[in-house]
Amino acid sequence: MFKNIVFIVLLSLFLNACSESGDMHFDYSDVNNTLGLTVEPSNLLQFQDKNRGDVLNFKLHFSPSELTPLGIDNKTANYGSAFENNPPFNPCECLNEAAYSGFCTLKIKMFDNAAENSAGSIKLMFYYNLDNNEDTIGDIKYHQLKFEYRNKP
Repeated sequence: MFKNIVFIVLLSLFLNACSESGDMHFDYSDVNNTLGLTVEPSNLLQFQDKNRGDVLNFKLHFSPSELTPLGIDNKTANYGSAFENNPPFNPCECLNEAAYSGFCTLKIKMFDNAAENSAGSIKLMFYYNLDNNEDTIGDIKYHQLKFEYRNKP
């Protein structure tokens, strides 16, 4: 009987320790860093002269079990007169692509008439699927991506 009580106490301590170590702090205010998301090459794409008219890619590496993409926040999108999101970012396709390959691609096109120092930015919206904090469950996480035209590397 004593062994059973000790076993139950030890088991409950172990389970409690495991559940506490699983708690994560999700910082909703940091638009440059998102837990569970890696952007390749970085949060900033620089277009060079040879890339005028081309489409460059942000690779968004994440696990769909951790993050759910919701789209681009159109209220804060600033493409300027030199850029566009082409083809348009589709969060459902992104989620599907990430489930199969571990990442999805967001494409930014620079127009042929871009001028030196043209810049733009967008904020992606995500849900943290692992958030178990009652105060923040369902909050939207924003992640900012920037792009600019520089004639010299």
